[in-house]
Amino acid sequence: MERTASMWARSEQSRPQRFTSDLEYVPAWLQRQGNQLQRNGLEATRLGERDVDRFRDRRQLYLDETARILRGKPEQIEREAVTLFY
Repeated sequence: MERTASMWARSEQSRPQRFTSDLEYVPAWLQRQGNQLQRNGLEATRLGERDVDRFRDRRQLYLDETARILRGKPEQIEREAVTLFY
């Protein structure tokens, strides 16, 4: 119990120093977070546009494959639909 109390006391005594160092760290951290958010937003937009373009470019292939599946055996439609759309 004494050891725990001693460790807790040391921790409490170091708080002013930790608070100062935390205050110095926060602006740089916020800047990094803002940069990452902007970068991630741009990347998400680029990936979304890429997916739309890929679908648009392959539209006829998807239509042809869907027609082929629907003309096939009905019991295989669900299994093949997973392959087609994922």
